[in-house]
Amino acid sequence: MNTKGLKVFFIYTTLLAFSSISSLVLLYVFKVKYLYILIVKVYTIIEYCLLVIMLSHFFKNKRISKWAYFSIVPYTIIAVTNSIQSKFNFSNFPLLVEFLILIVLLIYFFYEKMNLMEGIFIYQSISFWICVALFFYFCGNFFFLLFTTYNSNRNFTIQLQMVYTFVTITKNILLSISLFFNEANNTTPSNPFPEDIDLDAITPNKNVS
Repeated sequence: MNTKGLKVFFIYTTLLAFSSISSLVLLYVFKVKYLYILIVKVYTIIEYCLLVIMLSHFFKNKRISKWAYFSIVPYTIIAVTNSIQSKFNFSNFPLLVEFLILIVLLIYFFYEKMNLMEGIFIYQSISFWICVALFFYFCGNFFFLLFTTYNSNRNFTIQLQMVYTFVTITKNILLSISLFFNEANNTTPSNPFPEDIDLDAITPNKNVS
């Protein structure tokens, strides 16, 4: 983990593993649904904060990084307000807002990456594969939540769950691919010669035997 963004991503994956295990234990072992919903709501806010911080470190444009940071405050207000209103019922609205904002930020990341990468291929960067995996995952989940919110047909929901499983597996495969790469450095080796030197005018020393 040689950048701040990758360190934040490591914290995010650790939190994801912990919250997934704890929520499943609460739901299926202890059968405490309200605590499960509470963990999911808290995790959603923390997930958004961590991923925005990670992307802010990936961005080269400082203005966009600041705007991304500032988005944490209104999103937290929206998520907390929705949690209070829905109480111990699950609501898809904060997740839909989160996925939509992150999709936009990821699109900007790809735009910036394609325009600023010099001397190396874009796919040689671990941050690129992480963002590809997250982009695929958030796009799939965004439409999954959107369709399940407005369509209660059981057969349709089962089909969507199969799509969700495919999206999740693909995300994990892409994240595994990222482990084979290091975070690339955009800087090119410095030229040891002055820029205005005329190398053609230099003649070898004939006295050297």
